[in-house]
This record gives sequence, structure tokens and C-alpha cells, in this order.
Amino acid sequence: MKQKILFMMIDMNVGGTEKAFLNLVSEIDFTKYDVTLLLLEEKGGFLKDVPNEVQIETLENYEQIKDEIMLPPLVCAKKAMHIKKYLKAVGILFYHIIFKISNDRTSYYKYIIRKLKKKEGYDVAIAFAGPMEFITTYILEKVEANKKIQWIHFDISKNGTNLKHARRNYPKFNKIFVVSDQAKQILIDAIPSIDKITETKQNVVSEAACLKLAEVGETYRNYDGIKILTVGRLYREKGQDIIPEVARQLKREGYDFKWYLIGEGSIRKEIEKKIEEYELKDTVILLGTKTNPYRFYKDATIYVQTSRQEGFGITIAEAKVFKLPIVSTDVAGAREQLKEKNEIIVQFAPDELAKGIKKLLEKSRG
Repeated sequence: MKQKILFMMIDMNVGGTEKAFLNLVSEIDFTKYDVTLLLLEEKGGFLKDVPNEVQIETLENYEQIKDEIMLPPLVCAKKAMHIKKYLKAVGILFYHIIFKISNDRTSYYKYIIRKLKKKEGYDVAIAFAGPMEFITTYILEKVEANKKIQWIHFDISKNGTNLKHARRNYPKFNKIFVVSDQAKQILIDAIPSIDKITETKQNVVSEAACLKLAEVGETYRNYDGIKILTVGRLYREKGQDIIPEVARQLKREGYDFKWYLIGEGSIRKEIEKKIEEYELKDTVILLGTKTNPYRFYKDATIYVQTSRQEGFGITIAEAKVFKLPIVSTDVAGAREQLKEKNEIIVQFAPDELAKGIKKLLEKSRG
């Protein structure tokens, strides 16, 4: 009989955690395992890449509780009052007060999901999009499984993890996987009680799949010079807002190059404003989201990771597949991944990134 595994995530937008899931399930033997992916919303650029063998489900009545999960409780209470759902408003306010006293939203989320049916019959249930308080709470409270796993993809000291919630709930899991040794140690230092159930499980990257996809994907247009590549969602934690300043420094020192950014996100307008301000329209190129970025990796000169925080850089692992020289900021996982002569770790600062890039460019020339 097949073992039944449940993974729970937010959605399948193009990002590192979602790609980690795709890489992981590509290694699963579906003759032995029956896999379900439970999403809050069935959307995202990677949705089409989920194997046909994986059953996709969405959270029951998510649209009815979405606001309570994603919006501040006071906003939700006001909305409930506006439509005369007074008991709902009182409930939200009551559990919000408990959160304010305890700094732990466990009780609030348990209240939100109290009427949802339990999901039963699983051998393993995995809170894969971690740390994410709602998904952690849902897996613990609403899924019946012989074994429950919390998967951590980030440095919890830098991504705003609520330690009160984590300390209350993480010890309830049978196993906690963290994507790098450094991120694991940071987690254990914060929550010593989970030491014995926590282990490193690095994200899987299929070299064969990356190389195969690089043969069919699109690439740079009409430019044969130095191509610097950065891949990742355009979010503050990924640090791409620093790129225009670094590019300006390199240009001032006489380097001729183009810096390509693959990804989309909330800081795009900020980056565009800096590109215009620094007159870098022909130097820093925003390519948007690419579900298949691998030809860009293959044809790049240097890969640069500008993150303020990471757990394990999947994009770094992908760049290594193509044996690219790499400059990365000193984030969790970087020291485990980058040990070759053409791989440099620097501090998060324009001057440091510029120095690292210049060093690799000079090496490639020499």
C-alpha cells in the first residue's frame, strides 16, 4: 500500500521555496507514495510544473478566512462590524487581545480554523512553507498524520519569525528539517528544546534537469559582453535594491557590462527609480519572471546573489551547476555552498559587492 504524504504551501508562485518543492517531488517514487499538495490558493507560475501524479487541493473555505490570515486583525474586525457580523468581530478582537498579551497567534489561528474539517488518513504531513505561522498551526491542529514535519527555509533570526509561536509549536512536530547547517544552528540556539528532532536537509537541485532546460530556454538578446546575472523575487530580503548603486560604481571605474535581473516583486518600482536616477537604463535590465531561467545561467559571465537573508540559496546551487563564478553576500548557507576559488562571499554593502565582482572579472581576464 502506498504511503500518503501531504505537503502544505501558500501557492506556487515563482520562488525558491516553490522551486525546492518541485525539485523534491521530482525525486519521489510515485509507485510507493501518494502525494497531495495543499495550497491556500491554486495559483502561481510554477503550478504548471507540478507533476501530474501530485494531487493538488486548496484549503477549504479559504476565501472566507483569507482576510483573517493575511490582514491585520483590527482591519478584519472593522470589516466584520461593517457587514453586521458582530460575533465574528468580537471573536477576532478577543483573540487579538490574547495575541497582544502573549505575542503568540496560535490561539488566534486556532479560532480562525475552528470550523474547518480535519484532513485524515495521512502517513506524513509536512508544513513545507516554513516558517509560516498559519500553516504550522493548521498542520498541527487540522491534519491527522502518523508523522508531522516542519520545514524551515530561512534564517529565522532575520525573517521576522515569531519565536513565541515557534517555541510553543515546533516541539510538537516529529521532525524539523532546516535547509542549511547555519540556519539549523540559529534555530536550535533560539529553541534549544528541538535540538534532537532537528536536522539539516539541503534543498535538492537536479543538475541533469537544469542542463536539459538550458538547451530550450530563452537567453540574452543582442549582447555578447560581460553579463552579470541575479535571479530571485524582487523583495527586500533578496537585496536587489542595492544593485543600481553597485552597477554605478562599476561603471564609474570603467567596466563595460550589463546586469540582468530575473524575478518580479514589490521593490521593482524602487529599483526602476534608481536605474533612472543613476542613468543605468542600458546597464541594469529587469527581465521579469522566467519559469525557465537556465539558458540565462548558461550564457552568463558571473552570478551575483545580493540577499540580506537566506536559508539555502537555490539560485546559488543552480549557478554552480553551470560552473559560474559567484559573488554572494554572507547569508545562511553561503559558506556551505561556496568553497571554490571562483566563489566569493562578501558583506552586504555596495563597496563589498563591487570589489567581489571586480575581483572575479579580473580573474576571468587574466
